[in-house]
Amino acid sequence: MLTRLADPDANSEVRDQGDSARVGRTAAIRVKTIALIDTRPEIPGISLGILVSTHPDIMAAFAANEAFQKTEVSGRHIRTKIVTLKDPLQAGIAVQPAHLAESK
Repeated sequence: MLTRLADPDANSEVRDQGDSARVGRTAAIRVKTIALIDTRPEIPGISLGILVSTHPDIMAAFAANEAFQKTEVSGRHIRTKIVTLKDPLQAGIAVQPAHLAESK
């Protein structure tokens, strides 16, 4: 059972049956996921394509795209997108516009 206790300085602490983790102000900052998407099955307005993989940074996503392009047997270029997701998704899931992180 989780209980949330408030600190006087607006930080919070989460306790789980003896296991506690400090959440603090960084809890409000959501970790975003860099993702590589295969846009061949894109359905305009509904799906951006199929999630191929997720990565810790943009450089890893570009490296994964290069490897993904080499898997195409015919040698033709596959249209892909590198995007930032709000939450992590499983590979093979159709990525919808609602999954994208807001850009500011």
